[in-house]
Amino acid sequence: MSVNPTPHWLNQFALVWNRLNSDSLAGLSDIYHPELEFRDPSVTLHGLAAFKTHLAAIYQNAQEVHFDLGHCVIESPEQLCQTWQMQFRHPKLAGGRLITVDGISELRHGDGGIFYHRDYFDLGAMLYEHLPLIGAVNRRIKKGLAP
Repeated sequence: MSVNPTPHWLNQFALVWNRLNSDSLAGLSDIYHPELEFRDPSVTLHGLAAFKTHLAAIYQNAQEVHFDLGHCVIESPEQLCQTWQMQFRHPKLAGGRLITVDGISELRHGDGGIFYHRDYFDLGAMLYEHLPLIGAVNRRIKKGLAP
């Protein structure tokens, strides 16, 4: 079995995301293509400028945001999946307590940077479960579906 070496761009991705905060969003230009396509369960964005605006809003509204990168599955030097855990505090969610969400990013890289970034995570665990009325309904539905 051969092991794919870690592509240089993944190391750059890790450096940028490990240091990411509201003051370091300009560093995203070092790793992403200007025509980036970004998708997650809540939004689809086209262009690096739109992605930066999206992240700026997240950092502005949250009291704390931190990403811990985990295991990476390298499909090829141009495509991989990166696990992560996000921890954040938002004054309107969970009474301002720390919320932890696990996720995975599918990344595709080409000339000019990462041109496709899709995040997979449980939007209920991130948002809905921490809203007063909707949270109770969401937890009941999950409990009812469990074996």
